[in-house]
Amino acid sequence: MPAYRTRALAAVLVLLAAAWSLSRRAPQPAARSVESAAASSTAPGRLEPEPAPSPVQRPAVSGVERPAVSGVQRPAVSGVQRPAVSGVERPAVAAFTEWLTDWRRADPGAEAALAARGVPLARARRAELRELIARDPAAALAAAVPAGLRVGLPAAVAAELEELLDARGDWEVTVSCPAPADGLQRTAILAGRRFTAHTHGRRLALATKYGLPLHGLAVDDLAAFAPEPWRALDDDEKVARGLAVDALAVSIGGEVEVFTGPAELEPRRAALLAAEAREGPYVPGPGTPPTAANTPWILGAKRVLWVQVDFADDPGAVASTAEIENTNTRVAAFFAATSHGRTTFSFTVLPGVLRMTRDKAFYNASATSAGQLQTAAAALAKAYDAANGGTGAYDPDKYDRWIVLFKRMPAYAFGGQAQLTGPQVRMNGNINPGTTYHELGHTQGLTHSHYWIPAGPVATGPGTHLEYGDPFDAMGRSG
Repeated sequence: MPAYRTRALAAVLVLLAAAWSLSRRAPQPAARSVESAAASSTAPGRLEPEPAPSPVQRPAVSGVERPAVSGVQRPAVSGVQRPAVSGVERPAVAAFTEWLTDWRRADPGAEAALAARGVPLARARRAELRELIARDPAAALAAAVPAGLRVGLPAAVAAELEELLDARGDWEVTVSCPAPADGLQRTAILAGRRFTAHTHGRRLALATKYGLPLHGLAVDDLAAFAPEPWRALDDDEKVARGLAVDALAVSIGGEVEVFTGPAELEPRRAALLAAEAREGPYVPGPGTPPTAANTPWILGAKRVLWVQVDFADDPGAVASTAEIENTNTRVAAFFAATSHGRTTFSFTVLPGVLRMTRDKAFYNASATSAGQLQTAAAALAKAYDAANGGTGAYDPDKYDRWIVLFKRMPAYAFGGQAQLTGPQVRMNGNINPGTTYHELGHTQGLTHSHYWIPAGPVATGPGTHLEYGDPFDAMGRSG
């Protein structure tokens, strides 16, 4: 093994051990993130698969200085602090880290016994890491085994490690009504695979975005993603790509870019962050629908398509076209009045009911399958449009918003669900006008209107926050 790689692997092992040691103490002050970003955009991917994920380097462990790459001072992300390593003990992660150290130092004759011992340790670590993803995504990211340390591991051990993700994908943030305990639900869609997503820092405030650069890790269908849209390549990755180890190279959604220094990197980073901050889910660029890229997301005339579906094991319509049109009339009047004419909604109802290719029982087996249901419904609507002139009259992509209506799904706890600042709405067996304009309000970027219940006579004193509780607001209980 080359000397630089031996030193790099040893350094990372020391860092993993140090991170575990720090996790047993009070959290240390956060180190600044060593990350950057570049401007880039892709087609909206809510219906199309994204490029397959590729490996991603784990983020730096908070509170521990990583060895600087020779000749390069990596820029910190301005204004963003990486959280300190969690103080919660992670014995399975620590035990596997010790095994990994032993494996790297082992003589060939000891490898068979070590490999057998490593499999249960890796399996226990996997279970612990899965729990950590949901509870503390920053700590889960810090505990990841980087690509360089995976080289030469026994196949049975490597199979138990987390999956490293680095690709462009869709970041879907949905709001359900009634709201669940955690308020928002985040889903990442990479190459057609859906992950229940967790993050920290700046991306906690991010609404639905298509074609977003994402990097992180996954255990089964649960994933943790870093808050920044790029990551620095490690030395092994640079060498594998024929780059100098002191090169300033970053991966942005799985695509590597090399910069002469921080001064060249900064404008790329700023441009990508500006693209994320743009109103609406679409990032301007090749493949983005021109109308979507150039139309203000909130104000102006909005066209909405209704698509009603049924199932072989539960056939029939929820409502007639006339009943849906009655809801549309009331919803259109509501938005015109409340916006003083600055936002208007017009509606098209796809004729008839489209039969889903999967049974209702398939979707009802999961409480989180509504997004998958809407994706399948979109494919049916596109096929219907193509078979009826191909004018785009019933193509969801040609509309600003679109609603899928299906018969009551008991597994879904909501009456309606919508993407926050995205085009999709899911109506679970009802066409109530209040629910409809409430859900369309979420697509406008509005979250729930809350209610504060004081514990005493002082309204500004201690009390309880009630999600969805305002009785006077359409985004609260009056919706």
